[in-house]
Amino acid sequence: MTVIDFSVLQAITENDAELMNELLTIFVKTAEADSQRLQQAMQSREHQTIETLAHRIKGSAAMIGATAFANICGEIEQQARLGTQDYQGLLAMFQRVYQQTIAKALSKISA
Repeated sequence: MTVIDFSVLQAITENDAELMNELLTIFVKTAEADSQRLQQAMQSREHQTIETLAHRIKGSAAMIGATAFANICGEIEQQARLGTQDYQGLLAMFQRVYQQTIAKALSKISA
């Protein structure tokens, strides 16, 4: 599984390495804050907050080519819209994919 398809980011930045690093840095910072809030909302079943945050994270993940992360966020968004009462499985999957995505983004920034 490709954690981040950097060709997506290369296409929107026209292969500008400085701009790619800037976008990845912004992604990491916002994803960290939004993901923490999303996980808290999932634990307390705040469906509207979950839907909003999952949608926002999904969009930024898709922008940098983090398809798996965007997909799990899309699933969380859909479940929130349906008013699911059990986010445990999704939360565990979200945490795993989130950690992989952030690690890959940070490795690209520091490269």
